[in-house]
Amino acid sequence: MDLIDSHRKSLAWRLCLTRKLSNADKDWKKADEDFTKGFESYPPSDKEKDAKKKERVMHPPTTDQ
Repeated sequence: MDLIDSHRKSLAWRLCLTRKLSNADKDWKKADEDFTKGFESYPPSDKEKDAKKKERVMHPPTTDQ
């Protein structure tokens, strides 16, 4: 799931979950718990934002051509 900041037109938060569903009732409940847990640290603190900015400077995204 991507949350987009519409004012800045940039990614505000990304959450990726992978789960194999074999038992619909049990697996969907667990997936929902994982989803909720994934948002426990949203919104990120200023310290976390600064650390991510520094990481992006050190490792800029590459473009595939």
